[in-house]
Amino acid sequence: MATNVKILLRRGLRNELAGDTLSAGELGYTTDTNQLYVGVEEAINELRFDPFANAHAVIQSWLDSADCPVASLTVDEDLVVADIPAGQIDNIITALNTYNQTLVFNSATATFTVGELLTQYRHKKTTLTSPNVIPNINSITATFDVEGETITVTDEPLVPLTKFTAGAFVIGKAYTIVTVGTTDFTLIGASANTIGVVFTATGVGTGDGTATANTSLLNTLQTNAAISTANVIVEVVGTGAASKLFFCKIDGGELNVNFASGHAALGFSQGTNTVAAVTGYDVYANGKITASVPGSGITTVTVELSEYSDYFAYRQEGTGYPYANAPDSTAFFKFGTPSTPDYSALSPAVDTTSITGSSDTRIGLFGSKRKNVEVLTEESRNQLFTNQHLKSYSASTGLRSDLYKKELASTSGTFLSYVAAEATSFFIDYSLKQVGSSITFVRTGTLRMINGVPQAINLAKLTDTNVEVHQDTNTDTIVDANEMSNIVFVAAIDGSNIKVNYTQDANFTTEISYTVKRWTM
Repeated sequence: MATNVKILLRRGLRNELAGDTLSAGELGYTTDTNQLYVGVEEAINELRFDPFANAHAVIQSWLDSADCPVASLTVDEDLVVADIPAGQIDNIITALNTYNQTLVFNSATATFTVGELLTQYRHKKTTLTSPNVIPNINSITATFDVEGETITVTDEPLVPLTKFTAGAFVIGKAYTIVTVGTTDFTLIGASANTIGVVFTATGVGTGDGTATANTSLLNTLQTNAAISTANVIVEVVGTGAASKLFFCKIDGGELNVNFASGHAALGFSQGTNTVAAVTGYDVYANGKITASVPGSGITTVTVELSEYSDYFAYRQEGTGYPYANAPDSTAFFKFGTPSTPDYSALSPAVDTTSITGSSDTRIGLFGSKRKNVEVLTEESRNQLFTNQHLKSYSASTGLRSDLYKKELASTSGTFLSYVAAEATSFFIDYSLKQVGSSITFVRTGTLRMINGVPQAINLAKLTDTNVEVHQDTNTDTIVDANEMSNIVFVAAIDGSNIKVNYTQDANFTTEISYTVKRWTM
């Protein structure tokens, strides 16, 4: 009989597991938020959101915006968008997790291929480095890289810092003499004790002479006609013992390295939608080209970006960025695609004249098909458990909220709205902060609302039991009307809905956090 059987489950970050990743019946544990999910069959017409600060208003604003591919959708008080037209839910999910930017380039002839990756490179940050903490009399150098301008100061002929000292030479390897010192290089394979002489070591050597490893292999590879024709770049990455030969296929094809007989062959494949690196620049943003429309001396390009990626930026060196009076005219940003790695290298150079759409409502992490359900545990600290500790977070944090939260900014409006025929009893626990021009009130309470519509009684009633801190502004210990919060809640039947409406004094804004229980008799 098997014992100690381990149940396997998927592990990962919440944004990787809380959506539609899990198969029906599959368990998933979120390592960042300590939640357990089980996969269920996905809904075909419902989209759900997890709570975050002011979620209802933010979600509804996005549903009403041009970013949403389906018009006239509404998020309910449970943060569910229902009755989505057939075949549209995936389009909404995609739109939630991406946003578009429009880039105008100063060329009508430059090629921007739909489906290709567009990369924006950022000029590497200014670095001030000196490689010698304790000066080496054989090579005292100080290198300063300022916005692409490299200045090297040396009081001796520049000697490579990556060199080998006698006693560390490897027999059979090629070297170039750098300093002779007390070493007799003729004893270990050199034709003369002269700087620059290339030799193959026949011994490890003695004394304090130095030599660098011969780069003839690298030179041979770099100048090899076959390699060049195959669009392969060969360079050294790293220094000293950590150095490596780096092979880069620049045309997006497959790079194959074949070893001698008796050894295995390795194949390296590079994605066809990858942009080659631009020297002196770091990757700033990536997006997929979805449209390219040539105009009069311009091309307007639409790019789709991931919701949580950096957006394309319009900033040019010498025009106040990164600072006024930049030292050269080098573009602070460059653009590239797999087919055109550096648009600035074209003649004439191609660059942006404007970029729009650099912000978006980042709520994609919280929206998903109604597919996975959370398995509640004591660690969940959910409102169903005693000793509860509920918290509210904004969408930007990516953290799970236990509380609903809304901002009530007008003098009157609707706090909550439900279909009247669906529930009879409502219990709403709340805490609120009401902020005026010169005073802040805090209050906690419970709204109890009865709805007679399910029993064919078109009436509703609400009570508000609450407590708050008295702001005794005139220190007379008497509770004056202007020393307590002024927001008032009432129940109302409005068509097919039952609503909790509110009124408050002008120039006040109320932030309210709450939980809801609904009973149907």
